[in-house]
Amino acid sequence: MPTMTSGNIVFEKTGQAPSPSKDFHQLLITESDVVWRSWRISLRKEQGNVAPSQIKQSHKDFFFDEVVSADIKRIFGEDILRYVECIVNKDWFMRMKDEVLINIFSYLNLNDIGKIAQVCRHFRALCNSNHLWKVIYEKSCPSVSESILDLGNDVGWKKLYFTNKLQQQKQASRLRRSAGANKTSVEIKNAASLVASY
Repeated sequence: MPTMTSGNIVFEKTGQAPSPSKDFHQLLITESDVVWRSWRISLRKEQGNVAPSQIKQSHKDFFFDEVVSADIKRIFGEDILRYVECIVNKDWFMRMKDEVLINIFSYLNLNDIGKIAQVCRHFRALCNSNHLWKVIYEKSCPSVSESILDLGNDVGWKKLYFTNKLQQQKQASRLRRSAGANKTSVEIKNAASLVASY
């Protein structure tokens, strides 16, 4: 297929899709476009003459296209997708490790977290992650009890952060009671099976 791209090629990656697919893919990033090409590989005679498909879109359109992004991630991996997003957004900040980004984000105020979540899909996922909101919660409440830890892991740290203290205590109490009830029912079943064996 002839190269129909505008601008110099900044990044190129080719490869085969993961098993069981044998399809071949090419990703080209130019100064203005993202080009995604696919060649369907099939042993069936009737599918042998299928022309390669091509999706060409501007950097701006790629930002909103979740289908091509999902294909890039599936075939080349999350690191390549993140690298492509860095090129498209012209922002190398996104190449930092998730742990570093979460640490940085945890110092932002809530409005800024909302704004940074709009930068890209990866930042949105980090800004809604349990890991980030656990760090934020622990910074705002230095003493976190065991029941609150269980509650945060159970309902999610973001939800817990925005739940008022009284509601948290009620939910933690319910969680303790249900865990106690489950433990009691297991103990009763064990005792019953032990009695039945005699």
